[in-house]
Amino acid sequence: MENKVYTVYYPAEYDYTNRLYPVIYVTGAATPSDRERIAQISERLIGKENVAPFLLVFLPENEQLDLIIPEMENRLRIRPGFRFRSLMTDEKGAADLSYALIPERFTSCTVMDPFLHKDSLSAMLRDVTAKAVDRTWFFLGSSDKTPYYETMGELHTLLREKGIYHEYRIMQETENGRWKELFLEETLRFTLKKTHK
Repeated sequence: MENKVYTVYYPAEYDYTNRLYPVIYVTGAATPSDRERIAQISERLIGKENVAPFLLVFLPENEQLDLIIPEMENRLRIRPGFRFRSLMTDEKGAADLSYALIPERFTSCTVMDPFLHKDSLSAMLRDVTAKAVDRTWFFLGSSDKTPYYETMGELHTLLREKGIYHEYRIMQETENGRWKELFLEETLRFTLKKTHK
């Protein structure tokens, strides 16, 4: 972890308790404003919807999750086990989907606008069976106007053909681009519903 910068969102109570928390790892190219928006949505869900507190760990692009996750879970007060670990990716972190296809690595994985070619998706899913990942929920989302709209449809089709449980949302693009915020809210609710089951 030398010379690496990680951004972590802690719930307000973190400094006043000794409890362990579920975690959502966010990969891709989240800008500071993206991270702030996700943290604000998280605070709102915790504060107003009685969602149990959790941590958000924002990782830089091209991070090796199999190396960083054990390190983070040793440094932070994170509940042990895949049932309390989720993954959220955007177009720049789409390749991280492969980590979620490893059995019992994550309890859920959300993918927004993956920048992957159909051949890459097919190769990633070639040897994956529905039984192997039956304990991981997948949530896919895109707007109807993004450049990766077709890729998301291809991923949905591949998962459906393999019988892998997932939910798929196409959000209507708005002038102010608010679809991402709406998708993030839905994503966090989906993730936390699975994590706190």
